[in-house]
Amino acid sequence: MALIRQVSERGEIIAAGAFEEDGDLRGMRIFSTASTERARGPYANDPAFVAGRIVLEFHNWFAPAGVRVVPNAKDAARAP
Repeated sequence: MALIRQVSERGEIIAAGAFEEDGDLRGMRIFSTASTERARGPYANDPAFVAGRIVLEFHNWFAPAGVRVVPNAKDAARAP
């Protein structure tokens, strides 16, 4: 969780959460970085990743123009 917090504080995670279903895929994070390599970097030494408890997949994702993610409650109050 500390790693997620650090990456979030740098503004590199714009959305994250767990899936409700109990399947192989447990959750998703959407990064705001210039490359998948930049998103992948902090996880190279993550203990859960190194131990094989989590498997990460990175994919480029593009959203339609105008799609917004409001990063916190303070900004949500100002959103139209």
